[in-house]
Amino acid sequence: MQDTETRIHAWRLEEREYRRQQERRGRRFAYPRLTPARTALVVIDMVPFFVDANPYARGIVPNIQQLADRLRAAGGTVAWVLPARTERTPVGDVRPTAKVLDLIDAAPAP
Repeated sequence: MQDTETRIHAWRLEEREYRRQQERRGRRFAYPRLTPARTALVVIDMVPFFVDANPYARGIVPNIQQLADRLRAAGGTVAWVLPARTERTPVGDVRPTAKVLDLIDAAPAP
């Protein structure tokens, strides 16, 4: 039977890191705003064997879904980087597997 538990890491950036970046750059964030048409979400290695085996990977699927949906709706690009055992394919041919898409579609909203 497959484990279906999900977990979310309880991590955060320390306030001192925000202060350090503000002192270094003169602002808190590297980019004060993003232009969706010039922005990409790169999702790396969210493949079934990894997601199935890791409750933390399953826990971030809803967040990936939300980010991807919102970025696409705003005109941005979502790129999936997946391991392959075959020759390289043209960029337009790279797609997540049906199983990964099913996991994302079935994920509850965060």
